[in-house]
Amino acid sequence: FPFMRDNYNGDGLVFLGLYAMIDPPRPGVPEAVAKCQSAGIKVIMVTGDHPVTAKAIAEKVGIIAPTANTIGYDGKNINSISDEKYDAVVVAGSLLQTVLDQEMSNPDKVTHF
Repeated sequence: FPFMRDNYNGDGLVFLGLYAMIDPPRPGVPEAVAKCQSAGIKVIMVTGDHPVTAKAIAEKVGIIAPTANTIGYDGKNINSISDEKYDAVVVAGSLLQTVLDQEMSNPDKVTHF
């Protein structure tokens, strides 16, 4: 095998290949997003995907433009993210749940999302 490392210990494992798959958006999603946006509805996507994957899907269905300036939100100082500077904010699903749980316990202090 030409790609063997010098320190290969011969444990009996053989690399057979690599497999990748895609789970494309359902048909009609880009059209539904466009209809919502034309009606003035702000479309927000919530997903458990990796932020890079989420951004690619959001671009594919028309939630954000391919040239959109995005930022990943890390849970600190949401007020430093301005609408003028960024077109979209990517928030990890687990962080979104934490923020929503905090806001449910004190809804009078909700200032974002």
